[in-house]
Amino acid sequence: MNDRITANNSPTKNSATKNSATPTLLIVDDERDLREPLAKYLSSVGYRTLTASDGVEAIDTITKDSASLKNNSSAKGVNSSKSPVSIVLTDVRMPRMSGIDLLKNLRKTHPEISVFVFTAYGTVEMAVEAIRSGAVDYVLKPVIFEDIRNKIESHIKRSQLENSQSTDGVSAIIGASPQIESLKELILQVAGAGTMAVIQGESGSGKELIARALHFESQRRDGPFIAVNCAAVPEQLLESEFFGHVKGAFTGAISDKKGFFELAQDGTLLLDEIADLPLAMQAKLLRALESREVFPVGGGTPVLLNARVIAATGRPLEKAVEEGSFRSDLYYRIAVIEIDAPPLRDRRGDIPELLAHFLDRLKERGETQVNDFSPEAVTALSGYSWPGNVRELRNIVERSVILSKSDRVELSDLPEHVIEAGGGAESVAGNLRDARRTFERDMILKTIASCDNDKKLAANLLGIGLSSLYRKMEELGIE
Repeated sequence: MNDRITANNSPTKNSATKNSATPTLLIVDDERDLREPLAKYLSSVGYRTLTASDGVEAIDTITKDSASLKNNSSAKGVNSSKSPVSIVLTDVRMPRMSGIDLLKNLRKTHPEISVFVFTAYGTVEMAVEAIRSGAVDYVLKPVIFEDIRNKIESHIKRSQLENSQSTDGVSAIIGASPQIESLKELILQVAGAGTMAVIQGESGSGKELIARALHFESQRRDGPFIAVNCAAVPEQLLESEFFGHVKGAFTGAISDKKGFFELAQDGTLLLDEIADLPLAMQAKLLRALESREVFPVGGGTPVLLNARVIAATGRPLEKAVEEGSFRSDLYYRIAVIEIDAPPLRDRRGDIPELLAHFLDRLKERGETQVNDFSPEAVTALSGYSWPGNVRELRNIVERSVILSKSDRVELSDLPEHVIEAGGGAESVAGNLRDARRTFERDMILKTIASCDNDKKLAANLLGIGLSSLYRKMEELGIE
């Protein structure tokens, strides 16, 4: 295959050895000119590396290495500083056993091992199949060593985070797209600050999930999380519901009642759809936030507040301020931090993982025997625009598994509007063309970046002429 490779000239030694046990990586490729230099590079940055020329040898290597480590630890009576193989990086096309077959084998025999696949332009379908079969990520060829290292380190950090944090924190946010990775980093950065925040995003994009993550990643995690849909509270009851009331405050007030703010003491109060609050209530809310106390309806003694307030809205608050339907002083008070919930159409790469997640939840509840989605169904779902975002995706998953006549969801099991918009035969072909275009653009950009913008060197690494590179850059909209 003669894959061109690019390595970092000055790797940081032992960057991977933060844990007591050195992570072990297995590089599987039938091209020695790729696997050996890559193993040497990853060893230089702190990983323990093994190599194999194909899937059959990889399985044998994993088995022998695990047995060897176990025997050595038992003989010495101590835990080894080396760990069994935890990550496999494998090519797709190999003799005896392909990378896809190796992946499927490991999913059954060693589900704890994470698998990355190498893929080149022209093998997009295999990359999709690999992700659907459980691969963590793909790595484009020509292989850039620094890119692989970054992907591995990000995966290890994410795994450590998921193992150490509550499932109600950032680990509950499904996806590994750049948008979701940035969102998780922002949540972790903001959670401990305790400041007010506004989460903006379309309906179904996961605003409450983000708010819950902010709560459970903060020091208030042991306190209550109270979510309120401001649009669902009748206007005449807003003050009573928010601030509480005392017995006899009005007809029907037969006992004291705590409001949302008091119920959220020492925890977090989410005010969802805050843009729908009437202006009069906005003024009272602003006063409560400024003074950090509320007066129950009919009461004369204030209740001191110790709740973090997070707001959420499907309408941009800045626009509401311009239109005069939202107070500017309240906006500036609550919008200390603004967090955008990305719509699903902007992170379509997360769809396979979301499909698996929702399917797993249904299987855990014993509601389905369906195991996966066909490649055609995944492609169709990835091509749909998702106006209802993740909430709509979850509903379609539940509908599709009910209608499925086999152990997997086929294209014909999807709603007609999804098939027409993103899953017809012509559209599927178009989606694959778009995917190839995206991969090709990504590969060119990464190669140019690795060459410090030296176009001539980049062209040589890509195996094309300089004029061809410039033509491709123009076709793909690369400046």
